[in-house]
Amino acid sequence: MSEIVVGLGDAGRSLTLSPGDVVIVEVEENLGTGYSWAVADDGGGVLSQIESTHIPAPRQLMGAPGTHRFRFSAARAGTGTLELRLCRPWESSRAPAQRLRLPITVG
Repeated sequence: MSEIVVGLGDAGRSLTLSPGDVVIVEVEENLGTGYSWAVADDGGGVLSQIESTHIPAPRQLMGAPGTHRFRFSAARAGTGTLELRLCRPWESSRAPAQRLRLPITVG
């Protein structure tokens, strides 16, 4: 079992996993703006989400962004796309402020 850590700089990067591997996605998030990261697609079921945690900024500075950490386990063989979106939950008709897509293959 291996762990792969990715972030916004990895957008579009294809990930090839073995069953049981873990993908950790870490993205900057400032909850004070109303924007938060959410899973839009878990790869069509090839991944299973095991964690979603907001980590506050290391120093208590007003308005400093924290980090949102998602952990996914490679659950079954197949292909799909992991997609996360940064949006305000009450603005469902608006396009997300940011989007992270990662093509996934579990073999």
